[in-house]
Amino acid sequence: MSPARKSLNPAQMTLGEVAEAIGMSAYMVRMSRAKSEAHPFFRKSFKTGTGRNSPLRWWRTDVDDYLREISGRGIGGAA
Repeated sequence: MSPARKSLNPAQMTLGEVAEAIGMSAYMVRMSRAKSEAHPFFRKSFKTGTGRNSPLRWWRTDVDDYLREISGRGIGGAA
């Protein structure tokens, strides 16, 4: 797998970065956004533009909080 494309804003994470951090495919992360029974974290994504195809982003703090909730460790495995 190629490395995830990085966000230009260090406070944000791209779909690829999020998928890599939580150990899911980008496809599964995208599909989880649409499931009402999925963890609320997946619906915290936002678009950086107004177009339909604008890239998805997540706040790094939201990703870290989610990882701590499900595994007890944050981004990069930090306790």
